[in-house]
Amino acid sequence: MSMEFALPEGMYRDDFKDHVIEPDGPDSYLYHQPGTWAYRCYIQFRHGYIIIYGDCGPFVFCPADKDALAWAKGSIDSPDYVLGKLKTHSEAFDWEATKHGLIEAVEDDPERMSEIVDAMVDNEHDAYDLACELGLDTESVRYTWKANGQAGSAYWILRTFIEKLGASKP
Repeated sequence: MSMEFALPEGMYRDDFKDHVIEPDGPDSYLYHQPGTWAYRCYIQFRHGYIIIYGDCGPFVFCPADKDALAWAKGSIDSPDYVLGKLKTHSEAFDWEATKHGLIEAVEDDPERMSEIVDAMVDNEHDAYDLACELGLDTESVRYTWKANGQAGSAYWILRTFIEKLGASKP
């Protein structure tokens, strides 16, 4: 499954620009804007998981690293990688990217390309079936984070938190 990160930065980052971090127990933080409940959330780093819940979420990242906070600090500049660890079902099927992926898979064979273009249908289930029927790898079926606000919120909550944590070191 291929994923492409294309979230506009400003629309999410700005939502968290005034947030502050308050420790809330071992490896647990309250991340909020003072004086308001807007976008208030709790972030926990526990047993290899990053859990975000509250006004934003719930979101669960599963980095498969015992030190989830260290993983987040080291990975945050790679949105595709970070969002690939998000276990909340947030990715959205991208028909256009899938169509291009199927065509790319057989671009050296004009006859097969014609067959694929003629057989394409506009839904996820059929795209998988089509890839299998044509003997193509299902990697040709693509997902994207660009249209999904949930994924955008999850990433920017974590990213702005990590940036502020590095600056303040609570």
